[in-house]
Amino acid sequence: MVQKPGANQELAMAFLTQATALLPADDPGPEEVRWLNALATNQTGLAGEVLAKAIKAGTKNDTMRLQWCMDTINLGIRTSGGVMVPADKALLVADMLQAVAANNPRQLATYRLLADVMPSVSPAREQDRQTLVKARETLRADDEIIQLGLIAWRWRNGELPAAGREMKAFEPGPEATAFVKSYADWLRAQLGAEERLMAYHDAVSRGKFLEAGAVFNGIQAQYTLVPHLAEDYRASRLELQYFNLTVQAQDYLANDNPDAARVLLEEMSGVELAPRMREIVDTMLNRIREGK
Repeated sequence: MVQKPGANQELAMAFLTQATALLPADDPGPEEVRWLNALATNQTGLAGEVLAKAIKAGTKNDTMRLQWCMDTINLGIRTSGGVMVPADKALLVADMLQAVAANNPRQLATYRLLADVMPSVSPAREQDRQTLVKARETLRADDEIIQLGLIAWRWRNGELPAAGREMKAFEPGPEATAFVKSYADWLRAQLGAEERLMAYHDAVSRGKFLEAGAVFNGIQAQYTLVPHLAEDYRASRLELQYFNLTVQAQDYLANDNPDAARVLLEEMSGVELAPRMREIVDTMLNRIREGK
């Protein structure tokens, strides 16, 4: 009734209110109708609120479920600065897209949305990979978003070298959209950052802090990193700052200013440092205290 041209929207919603009283409290039907009414009357804010209620109530309307997934992914992209969705929402989105794909396996948009959410699903799930591979085989072998989703899946499954090789080989076509290009650039930055952070930690474990600093400085910090990489990046940058303090302390010692060196080193006494850096700090402090 709410969709009929010239329908009396107020009367239709009044009937809906009466019907709602006769239905179970968790029946998604009324919210589905309210969503249609909000769309028909251009109430976008209300449409979003009602859609969220319908999803929570367990609607089986695939159009609504697909729209909610799209809205959730788009919100994540707008607010994260990258192709990211909060981890708890990412699993809900992936599960819902799997359900929609099972009902309508020929709808390419569903698989593209699943590919969009792959960087946020961790640990990676085999069912998602299989679904994307099947879509690539049966719908479009050259779909760039699905290709990026599979690369992201490899990365989140711990297959960094393979993901890196596939990312290196990936080149957006001449008709690639701005989103495809931004997804590719962002994903390339994530893989590069993880590779460099691994090299950084290897250098630190060998006590090669100058080498570690050079590797770290190559990370493309202009791209927003996924949470686990962002945390590692911040911790590593702080660690390098502490290393720079040890270099400064050595300069103070070389210039017969042990008191200034001691102040810098004692600032790191209660800080969790890499074993090799802790060894450097403690050795220097002991020498200062012993007057050597």
